[in-house]
Amino acid sequence: KATRPKAEDMAAIVEDLIKLLDSAGNGLRRRHYPSTAESKKLANLLRAVADNFDVQE
Repeated sequence: KATRPKAEDMAAIVEDLIKLLDSAGNGLRRRHYPSTAESKKLANLLRAVADNFDVQE
């Protein structure tokens, strides 16, 4: 828990991630997958955020 980002910092990261996912979702509704670079960026961000939420006790 000591190495996790501050809650305020995590909130900003999550909000930015939501914006990126919303953009990807809009593209998918128009039947367009994100580019390879965008897909890799989203996947890496999702993994990083998930790692920060996953608490090992």
